[in-house]
Amino acid sequence: MHRSGFLRGLKELLRFLRKEATLASLPITSPGNSLSIFSSNMFSNITFFFNVRYIFRYCPEAFLASRQCKTQCINGGRYCAPDPEQDFSRGYNGKDVIIQNLRQACFFRVTNESGKPWLWWDYVTDFAIRCPMKEEKYNKKCADQVIQSLGNLTS
Repeated sequence: MHRSGFLRGLKELLRFLRKEATLASLPITSPGNSLSIFSSNMFSNITFFFNVRYIFRYCPEAFLASRQCKTQCINGGRYCAPDPEQDFSRGYNGKDVIIQNLRQACFFRVTNESGKPWLWWDYVTDFAIRCPMKEEKYNKKCADQVIQSLGNLTS
């Protein structure tokens, strides 16, 4: 999903929350920090069940040695994503997207197991804002900074 689509969805969610609850008590922070709308006690009597799902492509065996498969895939062509810019000569490639998706999936597992599943929402929201591809920040360093900004995940 493009950043504009993600932010549009977030705006729609916030409009819904404004109708259903008072946001004045929600701890919403600036884009430089994490967006913590899901850590509120407003949801204490509601249970949400959510699983993260990512759609991966694979590289057909006949093309495993191709430049496209080598730059858009990991694990010998088993997990692939299309080139984000649709230009193999510049910018990020599908491999970068796959690695970030795996990072998000791992983060989801850790936050669920630690009893803080809302931190996944904080992470993906903050990553989308602070680590855009257009600013060449879509990388591990920026992801690690976002994770550190969320504080201790296991206590």
